[in-house]
Amino acid sequence: MSSLKTNFAYNLILTLSGYLFTFITFPYVSRVLGVDNIGAVNFVDSIINYFVLFSMLGVGSVGIREIAKYKDNKDDLQESFRDIFLINFFFTGIAILILVCLIFFVPKFQIHSHLLFIGIIKLMFNFCLVEWFFTGIENFKFITVRSTIIKLVYVVSVLLLVKNRADFEIYYFLTCLVVVVNAILNWSYLLRIIKFKIKGFNHRRYVKSITVMGSYMILTSMYVHLNVAYLGFVWDEKEVGYYTTATKLYMLFLSVFTAFTAVMLPRMTTLLVDRKIKEFQDKIIQSFNFLILFSFPIIVFTTVFAYDIILLLAGKEYLGAVVPMQIIMPLLVIIGIEQILVIQILMPLKKDKTIMWNSLFGGVLGVVLNIVLVHYFKSIGSAVVWLFCETLILALSLFYAKKSIEFTFPYKELLKQIACTLPIIAVTFYFSKYFGISSVLKLIIGFIIIYTYYFVLWFLVFRNPLLINLYQKITSIVSLKNN
Repeated sequence: MSSLKTNFAYNLILTLSGYLFTFITFPYVSRVLGVDNIGAVNFVDSIINYFVLFSMLGVGSVGIREIAKYKDNKDDLQESFRDIFLINFFFTGIAILILVCLIFFVPKFQIHSHLLFIGIIKLMFNFCLVEWFFTGIENFKFITVRSTIIKLVYVVSVLLLVKNRADFEIYYFLTCLVVVVNAILNWSYLLRIIKFKIKGFNHRRYVKSITVMGSYMILTSMYVHLNVAYLGFVWDEKEVGYYTTATKLYMLFLSVFTAFTAVMLPRMTTLLVDRKIKEFQDKIIQSFNFLILFSFPIIVFTTVFAYDIILLLAGKEYLGAVVPMQIIMPLLVIIGIEQILVIQILMPLKKDKTIMWNSLFGGVLGVVLNIVLVHYFKSIGSAVVWLFCETLILALSLFYAKKSIEFTFPYKELLKQIACTLPIIAVTFYFSKYFGISSVLKLIIGFIIIYTYYFVLWFLVFRNPLLINLYQKITSIVSLKNN
């Protein structure tokens, strides 16, 4: 079995590259295409992503869990993969059929029909990515290297082919093409590991759990992807451009922690199967410690310096994204905790219905708040909707996780971190407002101030176990080399 550190490293590269390479191109395409065309592409992509969610349902989470369970038994592994994959194939066909019908009958869809038909390519090939299979067997190396190379080619292609505002269709086509190439290569590599046969297909085996978990995903999307779609329907592409620009940096950082939780799901499932409850609880505590170290400095930096970040990455045309970004960035710790509770505790415990009901409450709140807030506050309203919904889901997930298994939730640690964060926010906010220097220099100095503060705080004052452990490992390596 691969180590968690190795799996995390590979999955981090895989997940991060998906956002990082896109983020590298973003300063270029945002200026070349303009806020309206970026908004149009992101509006359409939010629609496509919504249908991807419907086509996938709970295949990702159920697939990882079941593949992890049978990874040491090849016959059961092949049967499990076949049943889950064919269910995914069936739902993808339904999703494509519904979307094609909507393109012809919904006026807003007709306006963007050319982009939507490009997006259908992404929808058609998404189910062949089968990354849930590789995550379940904890095999990340090949898929990570291959995916990173393809995304590097994507970046070069965008820089070469996207030259003016009229090239937004080319930009979206290239984005969808990444999914196509990844899917083809993933599937070819998969067939080296297992044999795929349709014979013996048992749809009843997983359709219930996939549907239940899919309901969770779809309900969750009512305050994530639906925010973008609803904003596009109620207002215009410019507001969508502001909102999606505000989420870019957040999604990049969240992908780092998502890579960690994705690696933890199969391992936590294995620990429960082996009845190693103490080790299970220790992993949860480590996850909380990692989240605190990871999220707080990023939240402070991106919230305080949001104006300079947007100005540097996207340009003056996108300054309407500053306030939505400041509202969204605290979600890094909120959703981080939520992922620990849902992905590392409730999913391995097979609390699928609990997860679905939590999402139902969040989805209903999302619909209501979208109707109430977005009409008046535009992209700012969408950001507030997301923040409120995720906070509710966090509270519900914590309640049910505590009922399901005994573990220590770091209430005091979180409050202590929040209290210690207030002084550095005040100092850096004053610096960002009243020091008349360039945005680049301001961001560099702000970054140094924030991370120096947190390092001193965590290492010398709070003696964070993860930092202390890292320090001890580094010093032992250095001492060995000197000897």
